[in-house]
Amino acid sequence: MSAQTHGVILGRFMPPHNGHRYLIDFGRHVADQLTVFLCSLPHDPIPGELRLRWMGELFPSVRLVHITEENPRANKLQPGAHRIWAQAIARNMPDGVDYVFASEQYGLDLSAELGARFVPVDPSRSLFPVSGSAVRAAPMTYWDYLPEPVRPYFVRRVCIIGNDVRGRVALGRGLAEHFKTIFAGDYAAYWQDHVNREPTAADLPLLLRAQAASEGALARQAQRLLFVTTDPTQLALQWSVRHGEAADRLAAERERGYDLYLALSYTERGEAGRNDLLERYLEMLPPTERVVHVPVPDDDEGRIGYALERACAAVEELLT
Repeated sequence: MSAQTHGVILGRFMPPHNGHRYLIDFGRHVADQLTVFLCSLPHDPIPGELRLRWMGELFPSVRLVHITEENPRANKLQPGAHRIWAQAIARNMPDGVDYVFASEQYGLDLSAELGARFVPVDPSRSLFPVSGSAVRAAPMTYWDYLPEPVRPYFVRRVCIIGNDVRGRVALGRGLAEHFKTIFAGDYAAYWQDHVNREPTAADLPLLLRAQAASEGALARQAQRLLFVTTDPTQLALQWSVRHGEAADRLAAERERGYDLYLALSYTERGEAGRNDLLERYLEMLPPTERVVHVPVPDDDEGRIGYALERACAAVEELLT
C-alpha cells in the first residue's frame, strides 16, 4: 500500500470566500490528508478565532492549524518570508509535505523550501474573481461569493422601532419583499399563539434569548439585508411598559447594534402616547447610531405605503 500524501494550504482567510472553498476542496481531492494553516494577528479587521470557527464549520474534515505568532519578516512580500513559513509548517507537519496548493506565486518558493510539489489553483482568479480585501471593502458587491457561515458577519441589519407592533411587522414584511430577503418578527407573539397563555416574568429570559436566537438564525439566510421588527431591547421595553417592571436585562441580551434604525413615529391626534416606547428606545441608543425617522400618517389606507417609500430610500444607502 502506498504512503499517504500530505498537502498544505496557507492563508489568512479574512474572510473565507468561495475562492478559498474551491482551493481547499481542490486540495482535498488531490492529497490524502490536507492541513490548512490559518494565520492571524491580534489587530486583524476580523478576529482570528472567528475565522477559525468559520473554517471549522466549512471544512470539518480538514486539519486546521491556527498560527498567531507576530513576525514582521513573515509578510509574504518580504524577501525570505517563505523560509519562515516553511519552518512553521514543518514544525506542525512531522510526516512532511508532498503538495503546496496556492493561487499565488509565493506557493512556488514555499514548496521549494519544503521539498514539496507546487500545485497552482486558479492563479488568474478567473473562476472566482474575488479576494478577502475586496470582500472587506465592498461586501455587498461580493455577497454571492460568501459562504453561509460568513454572511451574518456582513449582513446589513435594519431595526424597525416604534410602539405599534403591527405597523413594525407590516413595514418589515414590505421591506423584505421589496429587497427579496427576510425579516425577524416578534417571537413573543409567536410563542404566545402556540403556548396559549400570557407570558409571565419567569418566561421573559427565554423570550429575550429566543428573540436574539431568531435574528441570529435568520441572518444566515438573509440576502444582504435583514429587517428586525422586534429586538430584545424592544421586547424588554414592551414588558416594562405593560407590567411596570424595570427592563434591566437589556445590556446582557443586546449582542450588537444595527446598521440602521427606522423609527416609526405616529402623528395622529390623540395618540401621542403611542410614541412612548420609541422615545425610551432612542434615549438608550449611542449618539453614533444611524436613525432615520419615518413619520406615519393618519390615513390607514396609505399608512404603510408612505412609510415603505421613505424606508426604502434609507435602506438603499446600505447597499452601496
